Amino acid sequence: MNALRNAEDILIGYAKIMTDETARKQLQDSLTESNSALEQFAYVASHDLQEPLRTMGAHAQLVVRKYGGKLDAEADRSLAFIVSAAARMSSLVQDLLSYARLTTEEERPSSIALDEDLEAAITHLDQAIQESDARITHDPLPRLPVDRGQMVRLFQNLIGNAVKYRKPGQPSESSRQRRTKK
Repeated sequence: MNALRNAEDILIGYAKIMTDETARKQLQDSLTESNSALEQFAYVASHDLQEPLRTMGAHAQLVVRKYGGKLDAEADRSLAFIVSAAARMSSLVQDLLSYARLTTEEERPSSIALDEDLEAAITHLDQAIQESDARITHDPLPRLPVDRGQMVRLFQNLIGNAVKYRKPGQPSESSRQRRTKK
């Protein structure tokens, strides 16, 4: 607020300039949320891409060792290209993983309820959980001073791997209960 005075320095009123910052704040919040989601995606994608790349690279190297020089020159060049491309891609994935870790490590730990992080991870994996007919249960978890984003990613990795690598054909407890009740 500013005082308004005339030429004789007599107070004639006040002026106040107000602006509505709602749209700017909403945009800023949206951008922050989008960046956080992108960082999480980069972390999860880079984590999940490591194993297939390792497998491709290892098998390509086995083929080179076993058949290198026994095939024609074009086949040897193709195998060398596959090994080289897998190594480059692995390096890129490692860089992406390092970047994702670096951006989340800037945050300071805050005391939070791990139950909230677990629920956030379950929400992110909802479709995979439903498609696999998995049932996720847990006991109450403590409050700990930890980085929220890292805990959500940890729970996502653990639950995602449990859903992905479960024994095929083994129904969840809820599926067995539904079948028995029918």
